[in-house]
Amino acid sequence: MDGKAEVLELDDAAQLAVIASPVRFIAFEELFATQAPMTATQLARRTRVSPSSMSYHLRELQRVGLVRRAAAGEDGRERLWEAPALRYDIRLSAVDDPAGRLALVDAYLSPLRARIAATLERRAREGSDGDGEHALGMGRLSLTREEMVALQAEVAAVWHRYEEIGWSREPAAGDLVTAHYVWSLLSDDQQS
Repeated sequence: MDGKAEVLELDDAAQLAVIASPVRFIAFEELFATQAPMTATQLARRTRVSPSSMSYHLRELQRVGLVRRAAAGEDGRERLWEAPALRYDIRLSAVDDPAGRLALVDAYLSPLRARIAATLERRAREGSDGDGEHALGMGRLSLTREEMVALQAEVAAVWHRYEEIGWSREPAAGDLVTAHYVWSLLSDDQQS
């Protein structure tokens, strides 16, 4: 795929600072998710900012290696941007500042929060219960540390299997939907 790396590891403080902006994160995520070159205008529509503002954000992402310029489009007038790798991995532990880590978590969760709200609003308008969509699930499990590690590995294997299916599929293939997920398994680590 045009010299793209398999994985972009985000563990550099400058990269993490740039991506902490929700607008930049949405544009970054969109380019990775679609693996399709896009213009600043196309990405601006997805983030509800002006094309000139999006151009600025894309240049900032490019400055730290999070996006790159793609080959010129058909008419050659608008610049195309693309992901430099097939997928990415964010290393929150690379951010020394606790406030910076939280800003990055907020940037990552902000688009999800907006998707959840939009889904719930749509369901209320349509009188629907979701047709296979699961807006948000939370729960509590009593596990040993070994069971928690095993559960994490099982869930990661399921996500990886479906990621592989998505990556191997042609972008224009049939009735596709984009399914967004967040997975977190945290222990209280509080002893009574």
